[in-house]
Amino acid sequence: MCVLDTQVPTDTVSETISEATFLLTELKYTLGQMHVQIGDLDEETRKTAKCDDRSVADIVAEMTRSEDEYQERYAQTLGIDTSTLKPAEEVVPLPLSEEVDEEPEDQNDFEHNRAQTIAILEQAGESWPAGLLDLVRQHVAEDRRHTTSLAECRKQFYETGSGPDLDEPLTASQDVARDPSSPAGWVRPDSTGD
Repeated sequence: MCVLDTQVPTDTVSETISEATFLLTELKYTLGQMHVQIGDLDEETRKTAKCDDRSVADIVAEMTRSEDEYQERYAQTLGIDTSTLKPAEEVVPLPLSEEVDEEPEDQNDFEHNRAQTIAILEQAGESWPAGLLDLVRQHVAEDRRHTTSLAECRKQFYETGSGPDLDEPLTASQDVARDPSSPAGWVRPDSTGD
């Protein structure tokens, strides 16, 4: 008779990550946040929905300008010749399904630039000079401010009645019907499916 030991050891070694790894993870996390915060907003909404006198498009434009500046400073700090880098549009920011439509141009540009920034920082390995750590900390703090602004814009958009009524639950029998030919797979019964 064979007895299997199904007990998982409880004395696991606690591992910590370097600050460089943590900061890189934070920069990557921003890409996912953007998909959640603004991925479902159409171009018109991105340009017209205002919060604190700025639109989503304005915030993304600020993020793109900032990304370009930080990227240049990182390259200078690390002594990297930016002309040797792959063009940003060739760097894949997030591994998405081929069925997913390309993001709107402003978001797409930012995401490709961010992926290129991450590639630059990854060249530095795990041991970053203090000046680089300080610079990336500033960048991450700025990201947090921007993504908070995006979340506030989204919240305001939905609270003003511009978006769908989020308090109204969707049920398969009443509000939506399964349409396997639709990219999302679901359509409202009053739509033509076109």
